[in-house]
Amino acid sequence: MYQIARMHWWMVAGWLGAAAPGGASAQTPEPVREGRWSIGFTFGDVRYRGGTKETPTEDGVLRFTPYRPAPVGLRGEFGGAGLRVSLGIEYAEPGLAGIGSPEPGQPATGTIVVEHLLKTYTITPTVSVGVTRFKGGGRLRAGLGALLERWELPGEPSRHRAGLVGLLTLELALFGSWSGSATASYGVTPTSPLTAEDLPDRYEPAALWRRGLTGGVSYRF
Repeated sequence: MYQIARMHWWMVAGWLGAAAPGGASAQTPEPVREGRWSIGFTFGDVRYRGGTKETPTEDGVLRFTPYRPAPVGLRGEFGGAGLRVSLGIEYAEPGLAGIGSPEPGQPATGTIVVEHLLKTYTITPTVSVGVTRFKGGGRLRAGLGALLERWELPGEPSRHRAGLVGLLTLELALFGSWSGSATASYGVTPTSPLTAEDLPDRYEPAALWRRGLTGGVSYRF
């Protein structure tokens, strides 16, 4: 299911990228509908950095981090073209990766992954504002919100983590009251979902950074 969700995201991203310049030259632009409420579904791709500190080994340095989930979820919004508040709920099953590099901060030279080992439930309340509107009716929005996460590891109690996330969203009208969106996000939870008890000796937890690409389809009313 997650491979399908990731594939669908890239299809939506490509469609939005092609539609934006084409819409800019349209003679009869159709803006995103101005209804105060909207609800829709989302699907995306997340890449993590951090989780543990890089620890020296015989062959370089090694770190552990959650690995490339494809979240699916729901999102509700209230507001207009200017200020808008939203609430997103996502579910994902990240793997857990051991990533090796020759030196700290250098690109990975080897990765070992246990797929779908973890489970995450993420709630994201955000506030966004309209940045600009294109001639084709699309809008660019910028937002800031909270990351409220619940992590589940096999055989361990659930862990709850909180952090911040910034978002940049391209919104385009589809038909009627339906609109599509593509969102780039960057966030951090200062406390790792991994604890010292989860890790081999000498490895230490570290802040978990995340960057994501999310596609969505919403109905505004």
